[in-house]
Amino acid sequence: MNKQLKNVLLLTFIFLIPNFAIAEQVASLFSAQGTVEAKSANSNSWKAVVKGDKFETHHTVRTLANSRAGLLLTDGTLIRLNENSLLSFKDITQQGDERELELVSGEAFFFSRKPKRFPKIDTSNVSAAVRGTEFVVRTDSSTTSITVLEGSVEASNQHGQVQLKSGELALTKNGQAPTKQLVANPTDAVQWALNYPAVVSLSDFPGLTSSSSAKQKEGISLLNARDLKKAKQAFDDSSWQSQMGRSFTAYIQGDTQSAFAELSEQNLNADTLLYAASLNLSVGNVDKANALLEKALQQIDKSNKTQAGALSANYFAQKAIIALVSGDKELARQLAEKSRSANGSSSAALVASSYVAQGYFELEHAKNYIEKLLETDPQNEFALSRLAELQLAFGEIDQALESAQKAYQINPYNNISQNTLGFAYLVKYKAKEALSAFSEALKTNDTNGLTFLGMGLATIRTGDLESGRKLLEEAVIIEPNISLYRSYLGKAFFEEDKSELASREYNRAINLDQKDPTPYLYRAYDHLANNRVVDALKDTEKSIELNDNRAVFRSRLLLDQDAAVRSAGLAEVFNSLGFNRVAVIEAIKSINKDYGNYSAHRFLSDSYNTILLNDASLSERSIANLIAPLSFNLFNNPGTEASVNEFNSLFERPEDRTNLAFTASSLDDRLIPEIFHAGRTEKFGYFFGFESAAADGSKDNNYSRDYRFRASGQYQPTYEDRFIVEGRYKHQTRINSNAEIDDTKFEVWEGELGYSRVLSPTSKVIAQATFRDTRDHLGGDDSRIVDLDLVKFGDTFETGETLFLREFAREDVRDTRLSLQYYNSTEIASIVFGGEAYFAKPHRREISTIKDDDFSVFTDLNRIIRSETKQNISSQDLYLYPTFHVTDWLDFTAGGSYTNLELERREVLPFLDDKRGKNRWNPKLGATVYATPELTIRTAYFEGLRKSALEDVGDLEPTLVGGFNQTFTDFSGTESRNYGAGFDYKFSGSTYFGAEGLHRDTIEESTLTRTLVTLDFDTLAEDIDLSLLDQFDTHFNQEFVSAYLYHVFTSRVVGTIDYAWSMSETTDSDAFQEIELHKVALGLKYFDPSGWFTFSTATWRQQDRNGSFFFEDGNNNFWIIDAGLGYRIPDRHGSVVFKVTNLFDRDFTFDQSLGFDEFISTDVAAELLFSLNF
Repeated sequence: MNKQLKNVLLLTFIFLIPNFAIAEQVASLFSAQGTVEAKSANSNSWKAVVKGDKFETHHTVRTLANSRAGLLLTDGTLIRLNENSLLSFKDITQQGDERELELVSGEAFFFSRKPKRFPKIDTSNVSAAVRGTEFVVRTDSSTTSITVLEGSVEASNQHGQVQLKSGELALTKNGQAPTKQLVANPTDAVQWALNYPAVVSLSDFPGLTSSSSAKQKEGISLLNARDLKKAKQAFDDSSWQSQMGRSFTAYIQGDTQSAFAELSEQNLNADTLLYAASLNLSVGNVDKANALLEKALQQIDKSNKTQAGALSANYFAQKAIIALVSGDKELARQLAEKSRSANGSSSAALVASSYVAQGYFELEHAKNYIEKLLETDPQNEFALSRLAELQLAFGEIDQALESAQKAYQINPYNNISQNTLGFAYLVKYKAKEALSAFSEALKTNDTNGLTFLGMGLATIRTGDLESGRKLLEEAVIIEPNISLYRSYLGKAFFEEDKSELASREYNRAINLDQKDPTPYLYRAYDHLANNRVVDALKDTEKSIELNDNRAVFRSRLLLDQDAAVRSAGLAEVFNSLGFNRVAVIEAIKSINKDYGNYSAHRFLSDSYNTILLNDASLSERSIANLIAPLSFNLFNNPGTEASVNEFNSLFERPEDRTNLAFTASSLDDRLIPEIFHAGRTEKFGYFFGFESAAADGSKDNNYSRDYRFRASGQYQPTYEDRFIVEGRYKHQTRINSNAEIDDTKFEVWEGELGYSRVLSPTSKVIAQATFRDTRDHLGGDDSRIVDLDLVKFGDTFETGETLFLREFAREDVRDTRLSLQYYNSTEIASIVFGGEAYFAKPHRREISTIKDDDFSVFTDLNRIIRSETKQNISSQDLYLYPTFHVTDWLDFTAGGSYTNLELERREVLPFLDDKRGKNRWNPKLGATVYATPELTIRTAYFEGLRKSALEDVGDLEPTLVGGFNQTFTDFSGTESRNYGAGFDYKFSGSTYFGAEGLHRDTIEESTLTRTLVTLDFDTLAEDIDLSLLDQFDTHFNQEFVSAYLYHVFTSRVVGTIDYAWSMSETTDSDAFQEIELHKVALGLKYFDPSGWFTFSTATWRQQDRNGSFFFEDGNNNFWIIDAGLGYRIPDRHGSVVFKVTNLFDRDFTFDQSLGFDEFISTDVAAELLFSLNF
């Protein structure tokens, strides 16, 4: 018997195996509001399901009245079910490539982005074939409608078919073919899926609070205190007041079904109708809510005057929220004003007005409304949660946390307070705490898209990009009308190298809110990555045009600080086109408005590419690194030009990246290999880099070797505090027998410590300590005029002599710089205040050999001339730069600085062991006028005093005054007086034109030394003595004029014209020198969407020289043609560029000693530049 039983059980198990094998999970429930039920094919009974439950083939899911559900299919498709809807999961179609679904009744919103198997949706009237899109299906027994929000859908039945695209609707009746119609606003079809913020509280129902019994009043009091259990017990009768009290208790706990169940359709009055309308809004029943509101309005007209004001305010407040969520901001504003007019102290009126003000980006007004409400009702947890949201928008992180925690303590079921806590933790780099807060928020309300957005961002912050992106998709289907969610989903697709999907989300975001610059900016990156550089320019310009909205909208949640979006990569849009001056002007305008815009500082640093602006470039880079938050993108590649598509991360998340670059040039047979590795965790970032350069030269005995190492780390333990440490080592060796200085060796060790502290949302303190040890030796042949005293038989003969020397100098400079800066940027003014102290111990030694002289006295004697300086020098600076935002069209700077210097007497051969002092007050005046959105005018006057040593570079003092650079690489102690004026104009976003002029009067303190050589033939002694012969000022007059004209010819072709004139002359009659340069550069670039691009430049220069130190007087003019071809590796993985400079091998004489122009070579050169990111 036992054996037979065993056999039966065995056979039963064997037959059951196939059944288990074919059971396939097809979906899961990620959102449930109200009552959601499911049943299997083998069951006739419905069972309630909860979030997280899974469904298999042949399962059916339904929503009851006042309920909504969110489903995630295993293929990635997302579905949102409206109330009273029934959806069944069928088998895979016969073709094997589609999951078949049947919407039996009701309404569903489908969102699909390239799933593994596209779903097919059947109804009783028509079938819909999905092709990566989003659409709404509504069906009953007689009619089915399909509305396409984005993408494409094929609607078909046995009578016919239609192809639908965005903005189209297919209507199908029983027994008829589907017909296509245009839809004015497709988003109307998904109004039921939107989130309508709650604005009402108990105080907005005067009938409830004034006409209640003693026990009901006790219940209201308990309800206000959020003692929900006792409050429910107090509402123990069948009156409408008690019914409403019990319903409100359930609503506060997130139990909407019980809240609806407690309401009765009898004894309807204005209070109950308004309350029922708010309940229906909470579950997306906007049509029912509108109908109830109209019934309530009729009852309000019958109410007594005492209650009518509060009831009317309630009515208009809810109507305002409906209009706002539907996208009609103007109507929402009008209704909010009516609400306040009805009752200015109404909770509903003030909360609704706050949301409407935010919709207009008026955050200050939005905050004021809530603060007014809290003055009369300080325990209103909805108002406290709303205040926390707005405090977070202003960057008041600690205050937001305090308000949100207080709201949560009053009511743990408050979803808004939990969301705010989550975002505040994100800002504070506490991803785990943020995930916990958002998880709690989902438990109380999983129909708020903001919660899913926060969960997605927090998940990405932990390093799980794919899971985070899926959560962002859920945010989109929960609230499909929110542009910002689309932008962030697009960012996630972009990070996953899914450019096409990213572009679709950006386009959808723009359609939803054309005043939000966020998607334009993100789409610019996508265009750039796909070599659509002109399209990237258009989107960047649109983003700049809408930047005021961006400034508000970005800070509304401080989501992930957008560190990459505002990084140096934005400059690449302009620089890739060759629109360098436009990039500079946009950076200047950004810094004028917000000194804390670190990307604008990086912008400027990268644009300064001449020796004269080297100091400014280093300063701007130091400022950018210190004021930025922890960012992967700050560790940018400081080397080769090959990274024309530098990798930028659009999310701050744990990741690492390696860059390999290689440059090979026929010019001096130069090879430059580079490797950089950067990464970050939630609170720590690191960078390691090595760069080498080797050149054998085009002539004998001519070579160079360079080695550079760099390592840096960032640590941000809190939102307010950030630490930076960086070390650099550079070694250079140059041998060039064809140059006057033919043997050079440089070795530099650098260490840098940085710290930044956020004091408030508008202010920050940054500090930096740098340590440097510079060692070098210089060798070369030169001549020196000396005084020669010959002593013979007691008589001295004095004469002049020219010595021909083999000069050799060793220098060791150890210096320290301490910098401290405070800045505060508000709408009224931006103030920058700081100071610096520099200390150096230079030790310079000369050991020069006399090779020959005019009289052949020292020929072959190898006599040595020695000079040395070993002075401690220093400088101290204090500065104040207030920029007043006088109006929207005028920024005015009126500041100054004080500099005190101790300098070496001479920094060049022959050295004198002496020092000098100097101090000066330097006024700074400037104005930037934004005459029109297209025209910017800049003017400046400023004076300056160059720091103590040539090695003192990269300080933190602002480099801009009135939109002009004020930091130049002058000689130590140079005084300057500067005047500048310029304008910049945009023509319809396709043509850019501008010009500027800068006049500089500089005074350099010069010294003449006397070298006295004494030869005593009587004693056979010799002596060489160095002394100061004269000290005088050399006055220079420098002029800089530049102009540019850039034009976009087509979506693939751009042209540029740049003109520059510079002139430098001494104004001292006894030391005249004048060098004048005209330069015109004509450029043409072509970009193909396949990734290829070409460029060519024709540059004409004319130089006139009088009194040049290195070249004979005269003039020379010549053209140089450069051309190249490049390819962007897909998915931002690098580029390959081949270019030829000086294509026709044009020979010329050109004095480049002043550093006014980038270096150019007289030889034709071919270069190959390669960069790979992975």
